[in-house]
Amino acid sequence: MKQTDITNLMEGLKKLANFWQSTGINPLDNYAWRELMQIYELKALLPSIKKVPGRDGKDAEALAEGYQNIEFKSNQFKAETPKKKIKRKLKWPSIVLDMSKADGEKNPYKWQGFGHSVFNTNGDLIPLASFFITKDHIEKLHPLWDETIENYTKAKQKRKASGKKVGDQRAYIKLSQFLEYVDEKDIIWFKDGVKVDSVLL
Repeated sequence: MKQTDITNLMEGLKKLANFWQSTGINPLDNYAWRELMQIYELKALLPSIKKVPGRDGKDAEALAEGYQNIEFKSNQFKAETPKKKIKRKLKWPSIVLDMSKADGEKNPYKWQGFGHSVFNTNGDLIPLASFFITKDHIEKLHPLWDETIENYTKAKQKRKASGKKVGDQRAYIKLSQFLEYVDEKDIIWFKDGVKVDSVLL
């Protein structure tokens, strides 16, 4: 590590500390910086949107637009092949629901907006692609939550009955499953931070 690297790190941490003191949000805690970038994308759509500090409960709110509870999820994707700088076709990772938290099975039904972003593994701040489901269509996902939670609960009970540890306390949902309940045209899409009609190829 060069001295310039150490200097850049120290300056960066100082700026992050100033941000934390000013907003009450630690951008390094639990990938909060990703949520902040997702919020930045949605500013034109939801001008009042803001991050809600803390790990539990809602990620964001946009009270002026009628959103008291917005949930954000994110994943990483290696956008280039390891050996050559060749761009890879985006393969949307599964969306993960954390079922280990208290009321984890009830939380999805409280969401009034849901967003998911895919970030490049190279550290880029702007997501490669994102989608957001608005309050006008979020209730269409309730049957998907029902199905996902039921399948997770059955698998959990089966492991317990066989004497195995509960193991992974997460439920996984593919983007294709979302599209079974919400039409592509009714979803807000972003590519490289810019609103587009769709990112599906």
